[in-house]
Amino acid sequence: MNARLLLAALVIPAAFPALADCWQPDAAASEVRFAATQAGAPIEGTFRSFTGRICLDEGQPDRNAIDVTIDTGSVDMGLPEFDEAMRGAEFFDTAHWPAARFISTSVTALGSGRYAAAGRFTIRDRTRDVEVPFTLSGAEGTPVIAGETAIRRLDYDIGLGQWRDTRWVGDEVTLRFSVTLRAEDNGAGATAPAP
Repeated sequence: MNARLLLAALVIPAAFPALADCWQPDAAASEVRFAATQAGAPIEGTFRSFTGRICLDEGQPDRNAIDVTIDTGSVDMGLPEFDEAMRGAEFFDTAHWPAARFISTSVTALGSGRYAAAGRFTIRDRTRDVEVPFTLSGAEGTPVIAGETAIRRLDYDIGLGQWRDTRWVGDEVTLRFSVTLRAEDNGAGATAPAP
């Protein structure tokens, strides 16, 4: 099981304006991935379905806000048996908690297209404070936010029973994303298509 959410430090062209409106993910042109280790070997996966609302305005920082919900049942590790295990009670337990959610408490513009979001991240019935650095790039009509951060799966009770043993599955998970944004009410779907 793998997870990534730490943002790349991209240099933004000076002509690219700060977002002054609220946007949502174009999931067909985006990805949310995770990376970890199992028995010391790297493993990765992706979430195919997610929704959100991103408001960024360097001129009015009090308007900055991020609210993203990930459908944990859309987990895809490339093997059906792995995906089924991840949806089960020992991991995401999607029958009881079908979504993970990040809600920002602050989003700070750092200049040159760089931002830092602090907020509350909930998986299953556990909520923890996280910090997510990210960058804003892309063309004016199709901005892209990208970044990554690390969490500890045991903070969220991901991996119960024998899977709590970090010799089997590492505790640190990296969450990574590259999300193309579209203006709200633009009609794009929220589920990324299978490759």
